[in-house]
Amino acid sequence: MRNSDIVSSVLVLAIVAIFGLQLRSGVTFFGLVFPRAVLWGLGLSAAGLLVATLVRGQAPKKDIEAPQLGTVFLVLLLMAVWIVAMNWLGFYVTSVVVFGLQMLLIDPNARNPKAFIRSIVGVAVELAVFYVAFSTLLEVPLPRGILF
Repeated sequence: MRNSDIVSSVLVLAIVAIFGLQLRSGVTFFGLVFPRAVLWGLGLSAAGLLVATLVRGQAPKKDIEAPQLGTVFLVLLLMAVWIVAMNWLGFYVTSVVVFGLQMLLIDPNARNPKAFIRSIVGVAVELAVFYVAFSTLLEVPLPRGILF
């Protein structure tokens, strides 16, 4: 039994319940098809993980470490900067910079220059895919700033 499996499955079930209760108001039938499918998938996966974790019955393993409050505060501050700077610098540039800073802050392995460059290139490519998917395929306008 792993603490993180139990905690994460209970949190996901709570999120599914909260969003499931909100789906009932003001949405058309066809507008509910995809959100319901996602909620059912998440709920069944979380319930399956919870049951599998409890049935295994292994000795508890403390694999969750509480982050330092200073780190949590800095991550929240970076997210606030990301939201504010997005309209000025644009979605793509702001996201790459803020996520890069968060990697340096959270992951000690990312402080290795070679690992950081590899990670930031991965983030840049993933964000480029998201940007193209949202702006062209889904026609969802993302903030464009002075840089991009």
